[in-house]
Amino acid sequence: MEQTSSQKRLRFTQGSNYFRQRLVLSLLSARPVRIEEIRSQLSAFELNVGVAPYEVSFIHLLDSLSNGSKFKINETGTEVGLVPGVLSGGTITHSCETSRPLSYYLEPVLLLAPFCKKPLHLTLKGRLQNDRAGYNSIYKIKHAALPIMDKFGLEVDLQIKSRGYDDSEIIFKSTVKKQLLTLRTQYSQEVGKVKKIRGLAYGFRVPPQMLSRIITTAKGELLPFINDIFITNDPIKNSKSKMPGYGLVLYAETTKGILYAADDFVGREDSERKEEQTIIVQSKNLDDIQPGQKRSFELFPDENNESKESKKMRHENGDESKAEKTRNSVKKSGNIVTSPEELAVRVARMLLKEISTQTRIDSVFQYLILGLMALGPKDVSSVILGPITPFTVQFLRDLKTFFGVTFKVENYKDKTLNEEEEEDDFDEDSKKSLLHKLTCLGSGYINLNKTTV
Repeated sequence: MEQTSSQKRLRFTQGSNYFRQRLVLSLLSARPVRIEEIRSQLSAFELNVGVAPYEVSFIHLLDSLSNGSKFKINETGTEVGLVPGVLSGGTITHSCETSRPLSYYLEPVLLLAPFCKKPLHLTLKGRLQNDRAGYNSIYKIKHAALPIMDKFGLEVDLQIKSRGYDDSEIIFKSTVKKQLLTLRTQYSQEVGKVKKIRGLAYGFRVPPQMLSRIITTAKGELLPFINDIFITNDPIKNSKSKMPGYGLVLYAETTKGILYAADDFVGREDSERKEEQTIIVQSKNLDDIQPGQKRSFELFPDENNESKESKKMRHENGDESKAEKTRNSVKKSGNIVTSPEELAVRVARMLLKEISTQTRIDSVFQYLILGLMALGPKDVSSVILGPITPFTVQFLRDLKTFFGVTFKVENYKDKTLNEEEEEDDFDEDSKKSLLHKLTCLGSGYINLNKTTV
């Protein structure tokens, strides 16, 4: 990263990495930024150069949220420049590019919404959830991220107006603040014990029995630990979605008000369109590809690709387990990638793993609370986090670059650890390193865009 002295423009040469957060921090700090080398070099898995369509859609969203901002994309699309304007807010409707879920566009807006000129009333239309790993669902944002914003004196609301695979619609509302409240000691105290677990199994164009199977399996994984479990199902009748899909979100609350959440989704792409445009190549020999045909690589080969003879032998020998029979009965022509039972087990174990870290903030929303702490009043605030993710590490560096806020990071040992836990096989030093206490002095950020009454 370099800084030019003539225009005081921040320059980043790491391509599309951390693209959204740097544009958001540029709008908040009113510092021009230029991002270069965005997919400037082709690789075996990237056939497009420059900004992707979903990144262009995100730029259009930021342009709608602000007034006077100037975005500039060069001819090849490998460089994006931003001269920030004023965050206007108001009533905005945006149609998102469907290759990314709605959470991809909503997550960065959580930092911008409190500092707009008018209260934000944002309507997003697009894909509800993506079956790729690494993207949160709207339900997880509602149950794990919005309570964090409440602690800073913000009144936020998230409504899911319609739900489908590619034609979902959500409404996000947020008030504006002249200055955020100081974070109190809730996130720097004991985590407490989990008192209840709630969840939702949702789906469209799938039979309700599949959602019941998800709920039964998820309860079977969680009942050995706690009895207060309540999971509801919400099948959409007469859905306009052209493709089926189902998902599960679980969230747990402790006696100290700490929330944990885990979610996952299973859908399927348009198989007919893929069969026309793409041929799956399992070998590394490219001589078999005909001219004009696109090639794609199967990173996770389907287990159903084994020969029919081996399947018959395993069936005759009785080696095929009940789980495998269930999975094979659900995987029809490879469209649905996993069974409801596997989905429930994966989400339940993800929630248990998140609880075991004893963090005060869900790991995927570490950036949110750290960003609000840095934009808070000139007062000391602290938070206890679990293992710090690489995304959070880079976000801390960008906060120092844009606002000059530095966090003090130190290992923290939870006082709730009793003697039995200390005598486990885990080393005491490794137990300490699981928790980190981050402390900072707020930048005293004041919302100059807010309309004075």
